[in-house]
Amino acid sequence: MLRLLIIILLLVLLFALIKRFLPGKSPPQDEPRIAKIVRCDYCQIYIPHTSAIKHAERYYCCDEHKLMGSDSGA
Repeated sequence: MLRLLIIILLLVLLFALIKRFLPGKSPPQDEPRIAKIVRCDYCQIYIPHTSAIKHAERYYCCDEHKLMGSDSGA
């Protein structure tokens, strides 16, 4: 009986060591990625850089604001 417990204990330790040193799946990241944001040159709201419309080194939230900002001579 004692021999069986020792064998089981050794197997558990061996399994724990193998699992620790083998590369596995990385745990999911809880922190959200922070996106770069820019400000619409017309209405001054902040929008993600990926959604912004860039025109003449200025950013706009929509095509309408891009046209209105361009018409004002800015």
